[in-house]
Amino acid sequence: FLSVAREIAPRAVPVIGINQGHLGFLTQIPRENMTEELLPVLEGKYRPEERILIEAALVRDGQTFHRALALNDAVLSRGGAGQMIEFEVFINQEFVYTQRSDGLIVSTPTGSTASGGPIMQAGLHAFTLVPICPQSMTNRPIAIPDTSEIEILVTQSGDARVHFDGQSFIDVQNLDRIIIRRYHNPLRILHPTDYQYFRTLR
Repeated sequence: FLSVAREIAPRAVPVIGINQGHLGFLTQIPRENMTEELLPVLEGKYRPEERILIEAALVRDGQTFHRALALNDAVLSRGGAGQMIEFEVFINQEFVYTQRSDGLIVSTPTGSTASGGPIMQAGLHAFTLVPICPQSMTNRPIAIPDTSEIEILVTQSGDARVHFDGQSFIDVQNLDRIIIRRYHNPLRILHPTDYQYFRTLR
């Protein structure tokens, strides 16, 4: 679902999730009853929902080196060598903090259930920034509007990487900047009419 979401979001085409046997936060129609349960949706009986996506750019030496979309999260994390990484965080060009940690999760509401920060209801227009094992115990998750621009300046990278939805990644070097914004197109999901967010969350 995540890979399809990244492909389809630029086209502004609605998507329906089919559950193949896992938890199914985004896939509400079970595969076993797919034919019967899809019919009402295709006839116009559904609950629409819009989810925001992350657009991330890795800037190196003043040039955009890589771009990616994510429905769940963009995660800056240490690599296989296990060294902590150091970085500075800016929101709307205002300095927030310097952090030494195993990394940072920038999550949409869709990805917030797995980020370790607050669980945000899917329709919220916000991002969370959640430190991964920070050296300082005062580094806590932050929630900000999705109109914000987040910039992460990596000052000591080790063999760090940035992961997008846990499905792709790019290696990071010292002084790379990761710029994160809301993607201009939301993902439109069509749920069955009996869909309940909190039932799924429970």
